[in-house]
Amino acid sequence: MSVFTVYKSPRIANANPQISNMRLNGMSWFLLNRDNKSIVMSSHANVRRIMQFFRVEIPSYLTINPIPTHFGYEIFNNTKELVNNQSSHLILCKLDKIYPDIYPQNVHSNVNSYTDSDFEKLTNDRTINKIYDNGEYFVWAT
Repeated sequence: MSVFTVYKSPRIANANPQISNMRLNGMSWFLLNRDNKSIVMSSHANVRRIMQFFRVEIPSYLTINPIPTHFGYEIFNNTKELVNNQSSHLILCKLDKIYPDIYPQNVHSNVNSYTDSDFEKLTNDRTINKIYDNGEYFVWAT
């Protein structure tokens, strides 16, 4: 007798591998409107996976950097300093906002997480602008 499942266990604290329509719509918008020379930073938005879904060739020069904890505000004064004054896109999803609530406090140092005050700093940062928001997928540009 054997047992197998199609779905991951809910006890492993990983994100659901399924991609919502809102994420697909957000990534579709980003692919149509992106600056090919800009740095792309993402945390839980699965940029490469969604690009593969749309059958977009992933250029070899495309580097998707992880977003540092607290958006780097512990080290840098603003987002432009984080990317050395280069053009960049910061891609976030709803999961980035709720991750601090999912993980226990003792593992926060091991996981890139963003608090409400981090999002407030990001919103008030004059070096970056939110250019797309569908309620679940967010694109910011420097």
